Amino acid sequence: LDRYKIKREKAVLVGDTVSDVKAARSNGVDSIGVGYGFGSFDSEPTQPNYYCRTIDDLKALLTDEKV
Repeated sequence: LDRYKIKREKAVLVGDTVSDVKAARSNGVDSIGVGYGFGSFDSEPTQPNYYCRTIDDLKALLTDEKV
């Protein structure tokens, strides 16, 4: 982020594991958990800021489109 002069409030980490969410938080950015990868957020105490079940949900979230 620093290298490319991207503000943390403009960045987001997309991931499929709790480790991804923790990495986002430790770097001060929001996270989007996705349900189409290898990980799972079911019954985990660490939850992403947003959750997208499908790639279409992710596209809609990132582009403000309605699904």
